Amino acid sequence: MEKRLSKEIKGIFALNTFVKAKSDSFTIEKLILSFVKTENKQSVECGNYYLDFGEALVLCEEIINGSLKRDIIESKQEADAKGAQYARWVRNFQGGVPSGKAGRSDRKALSRVFTIVPGNDLNKYPIVFKYEEGPGEDSEGDIITPLWWKRNSGYRFEKQILVPMTYNSCLALALLVKAHIEGYIANCYADGTYYFTPDHLTIGNTDNYGLPAVAGKKMKTKKGKLKGVFRSQFKADEKNEKLLSASMDVDDGNITVWVENNVWGDISALRKEEIIAAIENEQEIEIKYVIKGDKEKRRYVFLAE
Repeated sequence: MEKRLSKEIKGIFALNTFVKAKSDSFTIEKLILSFVKTENKQSVECGNYYLDFGEALVLCEEIINGSLKRDIIESKQEADAKGAQYARWVRNFQGGVPSGKAGRSDRKALSRVFTIVPGNDLNKYPIVFKYEEGPGEDSEGDIITPLWWKRNSGYRFEKQILVPMTYNSCLALALLVKAHIEGYIANCYADGTYYFTPDHLTIGNTDNYGLPAVAGKKMKTKKGKLKGVFRSQFKADEKNEKLLSASMDVDDGNITVWVENNVWGDISALRKEEIIAAIENEQEIEIKYVIKGDKEKRRYVFLAE
């Protein structure tokens, strides 16, 4: 019997909050840290932060080799010496959605921030993973600056979720995430995914992969824009793992949207986050597409961002 692993790599649970490391976005080389706040066992606040594989592996290595622990102790001791109420963060990651695509009523960008800070008691829960979300400002280099970080701005974060944890639980998270990412990368090299180019394109062997008639009639142009709601994450195709596909509802039916690995790799990190957020929240999104055919003259919709 085939064994299927859960998309959840590891969860760390506190009193009214928890964080889970997930592999749902490994196909775009990102680790999801999913934060949740609860009341009476019901979720009342949640948010996802997407870490690039490189960022995630560096963080895992710093947890494993003890450098994060040393920085935590130093930051806490520094705060105690100054009589400060809060210690400075020791790791900081910023992401989000730019103002032109965030869809906020205030027309601001959507800022997402993941920081690691010392806990109040180094002997009990020395590490805290903190997620914040709220209005942001577009900056150079695709960085979204949180407006609540600016003095006297009048802005506040709209979500804040803190998950305190022990060294051992943090270490277990790092070891498992590192193993999963390295295993995924090794498999990509083994099956040739990282060597895939459009010249090697092969699409299915049956008519099941063609467009529904209604979609074919709607998209008479070879390329353009399309609005719809994704009903699944982009995932490797069962018959050709070198292609990714997702189901999308359009006005008159449902289509399969394909993406070539090299095209997905060229999409900006912000655009990927925007697409993933639309999928998770089942929100309508506009994408660029191009129609491609095979030797059998069957036509397919490809993402063309």
